[in-house]
Amino acid sequence: MGMKQVFGKGLLSFPFLFFLFSCDGRTPVDSIPDSVFDRAEVLLPSGELDYKPSGGESQIYVFGDTLLLVCEKLSEAGRLFTVLNLKTGEDLTPDSLFLYGAEDGKLMPSIVYRHRDTLLISDVVKRDIYLISVDDLLAGRKCPPLASDIKWSANKILPYRGRLLFLNSECFPEVSEEYHKDGPRFAYTDSSYNYEAPQSMYSTLSVVTGEYDINWSKGRIIFGDDDVNRIEVYDTDLKLLRILMGRNRFMPEYACVQNRDGYIFAYTGEICQAYRAVVSTDEFAYLLYMDSVWIEDEDRDSFCSYVLKMDWNGNIVTSYRIGAYVKSLSVSENDSCLYAFCLDEHGYRILKYDLQ
Repeated sequence: MGMKQVFGKGLLSFPFLFFLFSCDGRTPVDSIPDSVFDRAEVLLPSGELDYKPSGGESQIYVFGDTLLLVCEKLSEAGRLFTVLNLKTGEDLTPDSLFLYGAEDGKLMPSIVYRHRDTLLISDVVKRDIYLISVDDLLAGRKCPPLASDIKWSANKILPYRGRLLFLNSECFPEVSEEYHKDGPRFAYTDSSYNYEAPQSMYSTLSVVTGEYDINWSKGRIIFGDDDVNRIEVYDTDLKLLRILMGRNRFMPEYACVQNRDGYIFAYTGEICQAYRAVVSTDEFAYLLYMDSVWIEDEDRDSFCSYVLKMDWNGNIVTSYRIGAYVKSLSVSENDSCLYAFCLDEHGYRILKYDLQ
């Protein structure tokens, strides 16, 4: 539930320093060749969906190659979700499910994560977490919170063996020997969904960000760092198996800033954008890579995104270049096409890209 924070000035400022080892300090690093990006296959859209999201913060998810679910933070209809039939364009959204609002039974602005056919919805105001299947969503069935009034904060939450898995803010090797944290990449709650973070003199929650997905049949987790060109492969017991590092045109800088609760690390200057999404099928993972810095959408005048297709052992099968700023990505279950919520010279669009 954490978000990137930016401060113009801080008490202590650090350029990015990477020790070329993992948080456990033992795993060596493989290189991602420059040719993965320089020679990426150019994808051209094969179609555009006849639906205009209401804002630039929408997320899209494809299910069964026939349903598109759009999660909108600023829906004019007050919806959290819109469900469309990809073949007919028909709106299949149940009227009764997950509307914004302050009344009981309605969600406040929320963060949504997908794990296969399940959505994890985190209400960032009420601090409730829901798990709901797509079948329940389509049927309009409401579900009680999985956990209510949670006391912990985290980035990228997914269900994990009857618990909740998330990025561990105690894994932060990027600053200096004095300030780095060498915890594992992931942390998880107990079976009651409680978690007590270790005591620390300074918080790095706002600067530990990234994307990952889990493949239980392959026994793998693939993580992409949102700050630098770094990919990590784990088994489902959270053992780190492999690290891949590629070139970086931009490097983050941080400041250690004091507030009433102590010290926090925050970004200074430009905010780097590296791996912004990891979506997957049973056979492959697709990592959305930006190689850019964050700017407001209305100020953006260049549009380019990369997608790395990997097997679940971290081997890059192929790479694609898309001539649009991809804000959200989804893949069909048979690996035949990508769906991307994009910004380009025509504005916000949902585009389809054939892979076969």
